[in-house]
Amino acid sequence: MSERAISFVEQWVDENVHPEAYEREGDTSRAEAMAAYCRVAAKAEGITDAELNESFEDLTAFMAGQLEEATDREVDRLVDKDRS
Repeated sequence: MSERAISFVEQWVDENVHPEAYEREGDTSRAEAMAAYCRVAAKAEGITDAELNESFEDLTAFMAGQLEEATDREVDRLVDKDRS
């Protein structure tokens, strides 16, 4: 695994993945776009596709999970806010 690639992707996710509406079941278009944008940004930093592929078996699936987690956290935050 490439620690450099993992660190880059984690930072990129922190800066670029925000809560949005949940994707419809089976729709991966937003995750695919995010993975593509991340790959372009990584390449600009000198991180190769090989490094990304070695570190993330499926970058699109990883992005899908990150998008869902961001939305879940926002929903939880709003529910907690509503309860107080």
